[in-house]
Amino acid sequence: MAKRGGLGGGYEAAVGVNNQTTKHMNESGGEIRKGLAVMGRVVDIDHRIRHRLGEYADVERSYFFKNGDENLAKVLPRISREEWVFICASDLMGSVRSDHSFGHNAWQGYLLRDYLCEVGMVKWADLFEKYHPLERRIDEIEGHRQDEKITDDEYDVLMEPIILQMQKMEEAADVYDFDEMDLLLLNYAVKHGFGDVAAARGEEEGDGRRE
Repeated sequence: MAKRGGLGGGYEAAVGVNNQTTKHMNESGGEIRKGLAVMGRVVDIDHRIRHRLGEYADVERSYFFKNGDENLAKVLPRISREEWVFICASDLMGSVRSDHSFGHNAWQGYLLRDYLCEVGMVKWADLFEKYHPLERRIDEIEGHRQDEKITDDEYDVLMEPIILQMQKMEEAADVYDFDEMDLLLLNYAVKHGFGDVAAARGEEEGDGRRE
């Protein structure tokens, strides 16, 4: 189904605001440093994989990383399938962190749900699977608004119960622990033999994949 995009600011602000900030307030300094160290390694691995992708890394991310297997054949000469799974999941997590929203990334999450399960992010995959029927309804409502079949006021009335339902689903899913998701990504990278590419930032980039 073609995606209309352009969801209103009220939707973006209301759906899926995460509790990571509150979580960090309740952690000790050591726990925070440990979490940041794992996140740093994930970022380094992601960066080095994208570096090896070269020209493909310049493809518009909103298309490139939302289409999963459709782009897999293009990148396999440069990176492994597991590295591709890693950066797709990492890209999604970066979008959720940046947007402070699971709901706003529901379509991308649904497309990548199998990849999320593969790296161990099952909670996220389950949430995006549950979001999918609601996301389709949101897209339909947005289409009606853009086609001027409904007014802005009618749009708001139709959207409100969907937003509330998504909020309740997200709260019940317990998906706010980004430190856990970073660790799952790192463990996946280590398991498949490319976790050691994370070196000190600023080190000269290499082209070969380490085994």
